[in-house]
Amino acid sequence: MRLTFLGTGGATARGRFNSAVAVDERLLLDAGAPLLVNLSRAGIDPDGIRCLLLSHCHGDHFVGLGTFLIDRVLARGPSLMLLGPPGAEERLDTYCRALWGNGWRSMGRGGFDLKHVTIEAGERVEAEDYEIEMHEIQHDNGYYDATPSVGYVLDDGQMKLGYTGDTAPGPWVDGLLDRCDVAIIECSGPDPGPTHLSDGYVRELAGRHPTTGLILTHFGAEPPTIDGATVAEDLATIEVERGSY
Repeated sequence: MRLTFLGTGGATARGRFNSAVAVDERLLLDAGAPLLVNLSRAGIDPDGIRCLLLSHCHGDHFVGLGTFLIDRVLARGPSLMLLGPPGAEERLDTYCRALWGNGWRSMGRGGFDLKHVTIEAGERVEAEDYEIEMHEIQHDNGYYDATPSVGYVLDDGQMKLGYTGDTAPGPWVDGLLDRCDVAIIECSGPDPGPTHLSDGYVRELAGRHPTTGLILTHFGAEPPTIDGATVAEDLATIEVERGSY
Protein backbone atom coordinates (compact mmCIF):
# COMPACT_ATOMS: atom_id res chain seq x y z
CA MET A 1 0.00 0.00 0.00
CA ARG A 2 1.07 3.53 -0.77
CA LEU A 3 0.33 5.96 2.09
CA THR A 4 0.52 9.71 1.48
CA PHE A 5 0.26 11.81 4.63
CA LEU A 6 -1.57 14.99 3.65
CA GLY A 7 -1.49 16.18 7.25
CA THR A 8 0.01 14.88 10.49
CA GLY A 9 -0.95 17.50 13.07
CA GLY A 10 -3.50 17.62 15.84
CA ALA A 11 -6.21 20.27 16.07
CA THR A 12 -3.94 23.00 17.43
CA ALA A 13 -0.66 22.04 15.79
CA ARG A 14 1.05 25.19 14.50
CA GLY A 15 3.63 23.60 12.26
CA ARG A 16 1.65 20.76 10.66
CA PHE A 17 -1.52 20.35 8.64
CA ASN A 18 -4.58 18.54 10.01
CA SER A 19 -4.94 14.77 9.85
CA ALA A 20 -5.54 13.11 6.47
CA VAL A 21 -3.98 10.10 4.75
CA ALA A 22 -4.45 9.01 1.15
CA VAL A 23 -4.22 5.25 0.56
CA ASP A 24 -3.13 4.22 -2.93
CA GLU A 25 -4.49 7.57 -4.17
CA ARG A 26 -8.02 6.10 -4.00
CA LEU A 27 -9.09 6.20 -0.36
CA LEU A 28 -8.87 8.85 2.33
CA LEU A 29 -8.49 8.28 6.04
CA ASP A 30 -9.99 11.46 7.53
CA ALA A 31 -10.03 14.83 5.83
CA GLY A 32 -8.37 17.62 7.76
CA ALA A 33 -7.49 20.97 6.17
CA PRO A 34 -6.23 21.98 3.67
CA LEU A 35 -7.31 18.78 1.95
CA LEU A 36 -7.88 19.93 -1.61
CA VAL A 37 -4.66 21.94 -1.71
CA ASN A 38 -2.53 19.17 -0.24
CA LEU A 39 -3.91 16.52 -2.57
CA SER A 40 -2.68 18.67 -5.44
CA ARG A 41 0.66 19.33 -3.73
CA ALA A 42 1.14 15.59 -3.34
CA GLY A 43 0.37 14.99 -7.02
CA ILE A 44 -2.90 13.17 -6.29
CA ASP A 45 -5.92 13.81 -8.51
CA PRO A 46 -8.81 14.71 -6.16
CA ASP A 47 -11.22 12.97 -8.54
CA GLY A 48 -9.27 9.76 -8.00
CA ILE A 49 -10.51 9.61 -4.40
CA ARG A 50 -13.54 7.33 -4.41
CA CYS A 51 -13.94 6.38 -0.75
CA LEU A 52 -13.55 8.41 2.44
CA LEU A 53 -13.27 6.81 5.88
CA LEU A 54 -14.09 9.24 8.68
CA SER A 55 -12.95 8.26 12.17
CA HIS A 56 -15.06 10.91 13.91
CA CYS A 57 -16.50 14.37 13.35
CA HIS A 58 -14.08 16.67 15.16
CA GLY A 59 -13.14 19.61 12.97
CA ASP A 60 -9.48 18.72 12.44
CA HIS A 61 -10.55 15.42 10.89
CA PHE A 62 -13.28 16.55 8.50
CA VAL A 63 -13.11 20.32 7.93
CA GLY A 64 -11.18 19.82 4.67
CA LEU A 65 -14.30 18.30 3.14
CA GLY A 66 -15.89 21.74 2.78
CA THR A 67 -13.86 22.60 -0.32
CA PHE A 68 -13.27 19.02 -1.44
CA LEU A 69 -16.97 18.26 -1.76
CA ILE A 70 -18.00 21.55 -3.37
CA ASP A 71 -15.24 21.07 -5.94
CA ARG A 72 -16.77 17.72 -6.85
CA VAL A 73 -20.28 19.15 -6.89
CA LEU A 74 -19.39 22.01 -9.25
CA ALA A 75 -17.40 19.76 -11.55
CA ARG A 76 -20.03 17.01 -11.57
CA GLY A 77 -17.24 14.77 -10.40
CA PRO A 78 -17.21 11.02 -9.81
CA SER A 79 -19.16 9.30 -7.07
CA LEU A 80 -17.85 9.12 -3.52
CA MET A 81 -18.57 6.60 -0.78
CA LEU A 82 -18.31 8.06 2.72
CA LEU A 83 -18.01 5.70 5.68
CA GLY A 84 -18.29 6.97 9.21
CA PRO A 85 -19.75 6.56 12.69
CA PRO A 86 -23.37 7.33 13.54
CA GLY A 87 -24.19 11.01 13.01
CA ALA A 88 -21.48 11.64 10.42
CA GLU A 89 -23.90 12.27 7.56
CA GLU A 90 -25.91 14.85 9.52
CA ARG A 91 -22.79 16.60 10.82
CA LEU A 92 -21.26 16.86 7.39
CA ASP A 93 -24.46 18.16 5.80
CA THR A 94 -24.82 20.81 8.52
CA TYR A 95 -21.22 21.90 7.93
CA CYS A 96 -21.60 22.16 4.17
CA ARG A 97 -24.92 24.02 4.47
CA ALA A 98 -23.20 26.53 6.76
CA LEU A 99 -20.49 27.06 4.14
CA TRP A 100 -22.43 26.93 0.86
CA GLY A 101 -26.15 27.11 1.67
CA ASN A 102 -28.95 24.58 1.84
CA GLY A 103 -28.64 23.66 -1.82
CA TRP A 104 -24.96 22.83 -1.71
CA ARG A 105 -25.43 19.34 -3.20
CA SER A 106 -26.66 20.80 -6.50
CA MET A 107 -25.00 24.21 -6.76
CA GLY A 108 -24.87 25.65 -10.28
CA ARG A 109 -25.38 22.83 -12.72
CA GLY A 110 -23.31 20.50 -10.59
CA GLY A 111 -23.99 17.54 -8.39
CA PHE A 112 -22.56 14.08 -7.91
CA ASP A 113 -23.41 10.81 -6.24
CA LEU A 114 -22.48 10.90 -2.55
CA LYS A 115 -23.22 7.63 -0.79
CA HIS A 116 -23.13 7.61 3.01
CA VAL A 117 -22.56 4.31 4.80
CA THR A 118 -22.88 4.07 8.58
CA ILE A 119 -21.35 0.87 9.88
CA GLU A 120 -21.22 -0.76 13.27
CA ALA A 121 -18.33 -2.42 15.06
CA GLY A 122 -17.28 -5.61 13.32
CA GLU A 123 -19.15 -4.88 10.10
CA ARG A 124 -17.31 -5.03 6.78
CA VAL A 125 -17.71 -3.11 3.55
CA GLU A 126 -16.16 -3.75 0.14
CA ALA A 127 -14.81 -0.63 -1.55
CA GLU A 128 -12.20 -0.01 -4.26
CA ASP A 129 -10.82 -3.57 -4.00
CA TYR A 130 -10.40 -3.36 -0.22
CA GLU A 131 -12.28 -5.15 2.52
CA ILE A 132 -12.84 -2.51 5.17
CA GLU A 133 -13.73 -3.46 8.73
CA MET A 134 -14.90 -0.97 11.32
CA HIS A 135 -13.25 -1.25 14.73
CA GLU A 136 -14.75 0.32 17.87
CA ILE A 137 -12.67 3.15 19.32
CA GLN A 138 -13.31 5.13 22.50
CA HIS A 139 -12.13 8.70 21.97
CA ASP A 140 -13.70 10.52 24.93
CA ASN A 141 -13.80 7.46 27.20
CA GLY A 142 -16.32 9.05 29.55
CA TYR A 143 -14.50 12.34 30.14
CA TYR A 144 -16.58 14.57 27.84
CA ASP A 145 -19.76 14.30 25.81
CA ALA A 146 -19.53 11.09 23.86
CA THR A 147 -18.04 11.53 20.39
CA PRO A 148 -18.88 8.56 18.17
CA SER A 149 -15.50 7.31 16.95
CA VAL A 150 -14.32 4.37 14.91
CA GLY A 151 -11.07 2.87 13.71
CA TYR A 152 -10.59 0.90 10.52
CA VAL A 153 -8.77 -2.16 9.23
CA LEU A 154 -8.15 -2.19 5.47
CA ASP A 155 -7.35 -5.51 3.79
CA ASP A 156 -6.14 -5.49 0.17
CA GLY A 157 -5.60 -9.25 0.09
CA GLN A 158 -1.89 -8.93 0.79
CA MET A 159 -1.73 -7.05 4.07
CA LYS A 160 -3.90 -5.39 6.69
CA LEU A 161 -3.57 -1.70 7.53
CA GLY A 162 -5.06 -0.31 10.74
CA TYR A 163 -6.07 3.27 11.51
CA THR A 164 -7.03 4.44 15.00
CA GLY A 165 -8.13 8.01 14.37
CA ASP A 166 -8.17 9.78 17.74
CA THR A 167 -8.40 7.53 20.76
CA ALA A 168 -8.10 7.38 24.49
CA PRO A 169 -5.83 4.69 25.91
CA GLY A 170 -7.58 1.36 26.32
CA PRO A 171 -7.95 -2.24 25.17
CA TRP A 172 -9.61 -1.11 21.93
CA VAL A 173 -6.19 0.12 20.73
CA ASP A 174 -4.51 -3.22 21.44
CA GLY A 175 -7.44 -5.00 19.81
CA LEU A 176 -6.96 -3.06 16.59
CA LEU A 177 -3.17 -3.57 16.54
CA ASP A 178 -3.65 -7.30 17.04
CA ARG A 179 -5.47 -7.41 13.69
CA CYS A 180 -2.93 -5.49 11.61
CA ASP A 181 0.40 -5.85 9.87
CA VAL A 182 0.89 -2.06 9.95
CA ALA A 183 -1.11 0.56 11.86
CA ILE A 184 -1.33 4.35 11.68
CA ILE A 185 -1.84 5.52 15.25
CA GLU A 186 -2.10 8.89 16.92
CA CYS A 187 0.70 10.11 19.19
CA SER A 188 -0.39 13.50 20.47
CA GLY A 189 2.41 14.49 22.83
CA PRO A 190 4.07 13.91 26.21
CA ASP A 191 0.90 14.72 28.19
CA PRO A 192 -2.10 15.17 25.86
CA GLY A 193 -4.78 14.42 28.44
CA PRO A 194 -7.07 11.40 28.85
CA THR A 195 -8.61 11.39 25.36
CA HIS A 196 -5.43 10.95 23.30
CA LEU A 197 -2.37 8.71 23.28
CA SER A 198 0.78 10.00 24.94
CA ASP A 199 4.33 9.32 23.80
CA GLY A 200 4.82 7.02 26.79
CA TYR A 201 1.69 5.01 26.04
CA VAL A 202 2.74 4.56 22.42
CA ARG A 203 6.11 3.24 23.64
CA GLU A 204 4.21 0.68 25.68
CA LEU A 205 2.14 -0.26 22.61
CA ALA A 206 5.31 -0.73 20.56
CA GLY A 207 6.62 -3.08 23.23
CA ARG A 208 3.38 -5.08 23.35
CA HIS A 209 3.06 -5.36 19.57
CA PRO A 210 6.58 -5.94 18.22
CA THR A 211 5.35 -7.54 15.00
CA THR A 212 2.99 -4.69 14.06
CA GLY A 213 4.60 -1.81 12.20
CA LEU A 214 3.58 1.51 13.78
CA ILE A 215 3.35 4.80 11.89
CA LEU A 216 2.78 7.80 14.14
CA THR A 217 0.70 10.87 13.34
CA HIS A 218 -1.56 13.55 14.91
CA PHE A 219 1.25 15.39 16.66
CA GLY A 220 0.60 18.30 18.99
CA ALA A 221 4.24 18.67 19.95
CA GLU A 222 7.65 17.63 18.64
CA PRO A 223 7.37 13.99 17.54
CA PRO A 224 9.09 11.49 19.84
CA THR A 225 11.66 8.87 18.90
CA ILE A 226 10.18 5.46 19.59
CA ASP A 227 11.93 2.23 18.75
CA GLY A 228 9.93 0.26 16.24
CA ALA A 229 7.83 3.23 15.08
CA THR A 230 7.99 5.56 12.07
CA VAL A 231 7.18 9.26 12.35
CA ALA A 232 4.94 10.46 9.50
CA GLU A 233 5.60 13.89 7.97
CA ASP A 234 3.33 16.22 6.04
CA LEU A 235 3.19 15.41 2.30
CA ALA A 236 5.49 12.38 2.72
CA THR A 237 4.72 9.04 1.10
CA ILE A 238 5.45 5.70 2.75
CA GLU A 239 5.24 2.39 0.89
CA VAL A 240 4.20 -0.45 3.18
CA GLU A 241 3.86 -4.16 2.68
CA ARG A 242 3.64 -7.20 4.92
CA GLY A 243 6.97 -7.75 6.61
CA SER A 244 8.37 -4.32 5.67
CA TYR A 245 8.32 -3.10 9.30
